[in-house]
Amino acid sequence: MSFGTDIGELLTSSNTFNADLIFGSNKKTPITFDTFELIYIEGAQFSICLGFEDNPGSKNELTLKAEGLKAGQTYPIRPEDPGVRAAFALGNRIEYFPDEYSGALTVDLLEYKDGRIALSMQFSIYFKPDGKGDMEVVCHALQITCALANHGATGKFVPKHRVQAKVPVLCEINASVNGSYDPIDLGNVFFVIYSDSSYFIQCLPRDGGDRAVLEFAGRELKTFTDYPITGPGGPPNSVDTLFIMRPEFSYGFSDPTGTFRVRRTDHPDEGFWFIGEFNFSITARGSDGQNTQYDISSSVFQVQVSELRT
Repeated sequence: MSFGTDIGELLTSSNTFNADLIFGSNKKTPITFDTFELIYIEGAQFSICLGFEDNPGSKNELTLKAEGLKAGQTYPIRPEDPGVRAAFALGNRIEYFPDEYSGALTVDLLEYKDGRIALSMQFSIYFKPDGKGDMEVVCHALQITCALANHGATGKFVPKHRVQAKVPVLCEINASVNGSYDPIDLGNVFFVIYSDSSYFIQCLPRDGGDRAVLEFAGRELKTFTDYPITGPGGPPNSVDTLFIMRPEFSYGFSDPTGTFRVRRTDHPDEGFWFIGEFNFSITARGSDGQNTQYDISSSVFQVQVSELRT
């Protein structure tokens, strides 16, 4: 699908999407879809597709489809009729959505009048991707108010307020392979802390591009504490880590193993921040089928929370 803004007049102040992917001992990854495509025929058809404006396509989207919905009702999410059909993909974290899934969709508000629609929903979807543990998408709020043209509309969600960094945000790494070093600046950092103290950190190239992506998810951040680094779905005390370098990792890669260290934490009024360090090894498969080990280490790692979530 492609997203645009040429269909329908939008009231973006009412458009909200707040959801998380929960996995591995209640660790969380925020789902930050920023666009939607909606089709609605009253009493007959409801279809919504959520995705990224800057990275559209079936590898990054969530869809829900139903024959008809009413306010005040809860509907099963499942592949069988009657039910709400679903599909979900989130980059390298969720590449394939299984045929079997279950969940529920609650419609708090659904009004259509004079060519305008207002809806408010929440839902959860349970599934188990191949080779991974149980996962759940939990949408705390999906709210849209917009005009429809030919039963359809596209639009954007209101960005969440981000805490302004009061300390330098730094994430610089060295990727070592066969005695050579490749320094990479991943200073574009998104850091979320939840009310249960779990967290998610995403580090992208400071100057844009897709050279590498680094993500951490864990249950806590305690001063002077070491945590084992594992792939997604690790034990409760581990830091689930996803790392990809392009083009080196294009033909597949292993789960990382290493250590994540918290050296200092601070809780000023302007937002929690900490200084840490990490190192891990990861194996990538080349186009010739040969495996190559990469050793990744931080040269500087200081980050401040961007967003607090309940």
